[in-house]
Amino acid sequence: MTEPTFTRSGSTALYWADPSDPVAAFLASSPDTLGGRPTLSRTWDDTAGCYVFLGTPATDSADFLQVLRTWLALYSPRQAPRFLWVADPASAPTAWATTVLTCRRATDGTWAADGATFPLTEYRLAVSGGGAITP
Repeated sequence: MTEPTFTRSGSTALYWADPSDPVAAFLASSPDTLGGRPTLSRTWDDTAGCYVFLGTPATDSADFLQVLRTWLALYSPRQAPRFLWVADPASAPTAWATTVLTCRRATDGTWAADGATFPLTEYRLAVSGGGAITP
């Protein structure tokens, strides 16, 4: 299996997994060090980056990036989500239905989840705090 890559959206910090179907992205904290098409492993090393998943495609990358930054500004850098799910990215950021998973980098370089519960139709998936998160 080929490792997934991301494609940078212009000169912004936003990278789409598939620019023709903008539903999965990575928001880099240091885009200039990642280049134009980083691998999943390369983005994983960005300790302040955020993986973003959307319920519907983003219609305008620049507008979505602006709204995403506004929404993420509500978090302190230490509590910013590592993973973010947005049901309807076209709605106002104050109306976003989201699920977040925050993670922390351990001293050995691994990532551990802080815990979260994800609604999946009529089910809920619980991720325990302290569990290792890897690509």
